[in-house]
Amino acid sequence: MNLQDRIKKLENEGWTYRNDFRVATGQGNTLSQFTALERNGYYRIINSKAGRIGKAVKYMSDADIEVMSAYKEEEDTTSELYNIFTFAEACEIWHLSESTLRKTKFDGRFRDGETRQSGGTWLVTRQAMERLYGVPR
Repeated sequence: MNLQDRIKKLENEGWTYRNDFRVATGQGNTLSQFTALERNGYYRIINSKAGRIGKAVKYMSDADIEVMSAYKEEEDTTSELYNIFTFAEACEIWHLSESTLRKTKFDGRFRDGETRQSGGTWLVTRQAMERLYGVPR
């Protein structure tokens, strides 16, 4: 079962998909923001790059803070590199086929600087994808 199918299965079990999930300290300061599934005071981190969904973790425990610290060290999603996707990654995130994205490219719907080819791989910016297809769910 691929990552998207596992997410849909968990959504059918009552989990809610959140691409802007935040875990906060007791004082209300944001600890980290990430993509997750949420239900009844628990969350599960979604790691699209590795194709994994983490175990359910209860909010505001010592383990919660340790998990978030480890996750933050593993992947700094504030880097500009996380705003550029291969066509394959963009298709997975926005639930599109690669042929749809290639057609969009060759129909001229992308603006200058929103896509480029690196070797045999096409790249696209997050801004372009959100402009054309909205914020991913």
